[in-house]
Amino acid sequence: MKTLAIKGLRTPVSLLILGTAWMNKYTPDAACAAALDAYIEAGGNMLDTGRFYSGGYTEKFLTRWLDANGMRKQLLFSSKCCHHFVDEDNKHFLEPNRVRPEYITEDLDFSLERMKLDHFDIFMMHRDNEAVPVPELIDVLEEQARKGKISAYGLSNWSLPRLQEAMDYCAAKGYQGISTTSPSYSLAQIRKPRWVGCAYLTEEEALWHRGKDLTMIPWASQGGGFFAEAFSRENAPADYAEAYFTPDNFEKLERAKALAAKIGNGCTAVNIALAYVLSQNIPLAPIVGPRTPAEVKSCTDFLDLRLDRDQIGWLSLKSAQRPW
Repeated sequence: MKTLAIKGLRTPVSLLILGTAWMNKYTPDAACAAALDAYIEAGGNMLDTGRFYSGGYTEKFLTRWLDANGMRKQLLFSSKCCHHFVDEDNKHFLEPNRVRPEYITEDLDFSLERMKLDHFDIFMMHRDNEAVPVPELIDVLEEQARKGKISAYGLSNWSLPRLQEAMDYCAAKGYQGISTTSPSYSLAQIRKPRWVGCAYLTEEEALWHRGKDLTMIPWASQGGGFFAEAFSRENAPADYAEAYFTPDNFEKLERAKALAAKIGNGCTAVNIALAYVLSQNIPLAPIVGPRTPAEVKSCTDFLDLRLDRDQIGWLSLKSAQRPW
């Protein structure tokens, strides 16, 4: 698998980062391990996690898995801080708001101890609270980087103005600076956020990242399973349907299927959706969430596929003319 360099990291990161939020107490450990093993066999080297993924179950499972295989030193880890409390049944408790300087350190130390790590390769704010001044948050991230507990730090689900403010502040202070940003970005555009405080970028907002010393790590890069048709109109969870089930997105799905059929060789709509993100000439490493070895293979089979501007314009509904 191809890799890319991220500011602050000595080891290049694989082009696809494996998301682990789906690993919960309802999924057999063997199934989670099989997906992890397939990802590593395909050349992947970074796992993305967070203290409150599945109410903490995800980190507990990953710790057991790492204890069993001894791969802590062979992999890179991305984690996050300042998320509100979530229980193992994925119930969210929005109060208290935990986007505070003290919770950066609390969450960092908690997750490092639980996962038996001495540092995280990437550590990001999981949410933002615009009532908290940027310097109060960035100062703590920089402090933890200087202590060696973080190699690179970044911001997840921040607005572009707040992100720019943070970058400007780092430059003015001579800090290591923001290395990564992690919004949701995909061919699908959402109607309503699935979770409070999440940032979903339009194509125009994503292109803002061009030319900046910043790597995007987009989550839900394949539309949260929309282009894999993970849910039907009849069985989709309400929050999922409210977010993704729009006429425009269903039209994009049909166009992705048509382009996949034109390319052939087993290409599918989900491959087209990933290629759309990777074809925007932005430094990025998408987070993907395959849950089986077959789904890992699906993600990697067409990883080198790149779309031209006509194909991108047609897929994003900017053009009615088929690009072939």
